[in-house]
Amino acid sequence: MKKIIAIFFIMFFLPVFAETTGTINLTQVRQVTTGLFSYTVNLCNVTADCYGMTCFTDYDGTGTAGSAGWCNMSSTSCYHDNGAYATATSICYTNTTYYTCTSGNWSSLSTCSSGQTCASVGSAGSCAAPSTSTSSSSGSAYNLSQLAAQRVGSIIFTSRPIDFTMIQDTSATKYVIIKNNGNLTLYNLTLSASGLSWYSVDPAKMDRSIVGSETTFMIVFSAPATAEIKTYPVTITVSSNNASVSATFNIKLNPSNRTVQERIFPDYANYMSTLENIEAQMIDKQNQGADVQEMQALLLNAKSKLTQANRSLESKDYASATQLLADASGLLDEAALKINTVVVPSTRQ
Repeated sequence: MKKIIAIFFIMFFLPVFAETTGTINLTQVRQVTTGLFSYTVNLCNVTADCYGMTCFTDYDGTGTAGSAGWCNMSSTSCYHDNGAYATATSICYTNTTYYTCTSGNWSSLSTCSSGQTCASVGSAGSCAAPSTSTSSSSGSAYNLSQLAAQRVGSIIFTSRPIDFTMIQDTSATKYVIIKNNGNLTLYNLTLSASGLSWYSVDPAKMDRSIVGSETTFMIVFSAPATAEIKTYPVTITVSSNNASVSATFNIKLNPSNRTVQERIFPDYANYMSTLENIEAQMIDKQNQGADVQEMQALLLNAKSKLTQANRSLESKDYASATQLLADASGLLDEAALKINTVVVPSTRQ
């Protein structure tokens, strides 16, 4: 008799103890029950987690305890953050966008019509034009200014680049830190720059920024060897789904040593030679009785620019020298065209 009881005990309880014991019962719906002692599986990321049932996912892909959704055989309800919502129910995602439940699945993100807002962010609600009149049963007034005060998206810089200097064919790494100082979670944050094209940003996008948190972007400026030597006004902008902030600073780009030796010094020598050549032609025409006052003014201005450029070269202020040489080049080009139009009066017999 004792042997029979022992065999019965082993056959009955051994499969039970082979399975993990206990009950996970985070909700009262959407549960999959397995095992003799009702082991419960109600959270899932994919349908394979549901032991023959279907995984109904949250619209934002995140439900309870890091899961993407909940298990059920079939459902006309949709699920979000451990709650069930009937078909045709909408949930506000931001104050201007929403998801709608359709036969157990959330629709794609929709946008409110112009002038409407979805006030109940994160819970059931619908788009509507804000009311300026008293409409609640409690007698409380709800108007547009109150709505704006309740839901504000805002970003501020806590750290950003200020004016700095670079050299051609080099890189400079800067960091941009922003803070969400509004009272809304911000989504899809990006950093962009205008005023030049040779930069990169990491990360390209931040998915979200909760209220009070800081977000850091790294921006790398990589000046090409052939980049124009000048001061670049640069505007950086951090944008999100409902807030943005901008700031401007200057990057002074200096020439590389190769540019100095292979372009700037040769340009100065060439412009001095051109000046001397045009001056000689002007003097020749002046001696023939031509009116060269305009030519003299142009060449005098060009000579002044070249003199200043030489001083900048001696002090190794190559950025200023480059600009002065560009100014002198324009004056010399104008003088070269004008010298051919100077009329020499005919000689009377």
